[in-house]
Amino acid sequence: MTGQVIGKSMTHGYAGSYSRQPDSVIDSHSLSGENSLPFGLAVVYGENGSVTPFGASDTPYTFVGIAGREVKSAVDFANQNVGEYNPGDAVSVIKRGCVNVICQYGTPALGGDVYVRTVLDQSGKPKAVIGGFEAQADAGKNVKLLNVRWNGTSDANGVAELRIETIGPARQITADQVQIPQATTVAYGTVKQAANVAQASGTVSDANFNSLLTALINAGIMAAE
Repeated sequence: MTGQVIGKSMTHGYAGSYSRQPDSVIDSHSLSGENSLPFGLAVVYGENGSVTPFGASDTPYTFVGIAGREVKSAVDFANQNVGEYNPGDAVSVIKRGCVNVICQYGTPALGGDVYVRTVLDQSGKPKAVIGGFEAQADAGKNVKLLNVRWNGTSDANGVAELRIETIGPARQITADQVQIPQATTVAYGTVKQAANVAQASGTVSDANFNSLLTALINAGIMAAE
């Protein structure tokens, strides 16, 4: 009698396929530039509302979304299994929600950080492409995204689900945009580091004590009166 096999788990599917519908935000943008864009890779904004592949000079603050998978006719006989957009195509960009991607470096885990490769590493990671997603830092060769988290482990094909939590690009806050009031005797706020006051030796004089008070007042730690 022929035996039967019952699977215990399912694979995630294909890179670029959205995995959960309710919270998905997907917009269409033209692909600019001269390079093709494989399904499941990161994209950034180009000119005039277009998108381009995530590149070496891009950062967590330029990441927009992921190239979604579509049914497309093959344009290269030798590479019919490679799904990609060509320059000028309308790209379905997944900007929020869950999507399957290939994790090309590291081991993804639920809630783990997501990185995007910016520099090739032919010696150590020959299959890792620029714009691909990773689960481990690689100093100087990938960047950590701010609004994306892994949503579980990868399957036997290296495909894993990640979650884009908010629509990007992530906003970069500079110091001059942050305004925190000075602390008062009744309200929390900012204070400065107090100036150093030399340690007293022997008997503490009025001058020693007053120097300490002055340093605390000038730093905003103590009220002037």
